[in-house]
Amino acid sequence: MIARPLNPYPTYADIQIGCHRIVNKIMRDGVLIDCVMGLVRGGLVPATIISHIMDVPMITATYSSHNGAGQRKHNNHLPNIPNILGNLLIVDDICDSGYTLSEVSLFYQKDYPVKTAAIYNKRNLNYMCEVSPHKPAWTLDSGLCWPDKDYDDPRYPPWNMINASKLTEDEKCQYLFRCILSQNFEHDCPCDHRSRSLSGQSADQSGRQPSRGAWRRAAHSRGAHQR
Repeated sequence: MIARPLNPYPTYADIQIGCHRIVNKIMRDGVLIDCVMGLVRGGLVPATIISHIMDVPMITATYSSHNGAGQRKHNNHLPNIPNILGNLLIVDDICDSGYTLSEVSLFYQKDYPVKTAAIYNKRNLNYMCEVSPHKPAWTLDSGLCWPDKDYDDPRYPPWNMINASKLTEDEKCQYLFRCILSQNFEHDCPCDHRSRSLSGQSADQSGRQPSRGAWRRAAHSRGAHQR
């Protein structure tokens, strides 16, 4: 899947830039797209732009996963599509939990090769990989899951150097929260998941752990489950 971290206030120009980025990635990979599908409603504008850039037909589909937190105010409708030789590209504006794109993709994969794309993703904001019921992983900025334990995330320094970094208190707290959820998946995680305690130096050289307010904000950012 192609996506980038969420911009909470995207402009039409931002969406156009995102669409060109998706098309450029497809072209670099040498992927043949024969049809673009836009998911109602958010995927319609980017799907239209992408279909014009690539000069391929576009169709629409209405779908909201029951596993995510989409509004589900409409009836799901996945249309039949004409025979195509290349890939079907399914487009949405935002990838939240990833359920919608995944389920629509699985529906069509039995008949066609499928690619998915979104302008933005929010999976990284909801720790979707860390809380996976199947296997703990680490959520990258792209929203994809890094599957191999001991991954060294370049966004976070070793814990004994955390005070020298430019991370805010909330960012430090979110990092610790992800470490606990994923059972110390990342290389520099300082948490003992059995006791939920910190090992080694804490975030504050005075010995204080991050404030309760920061912990609550880190936990609250998980609350917005996505469609």
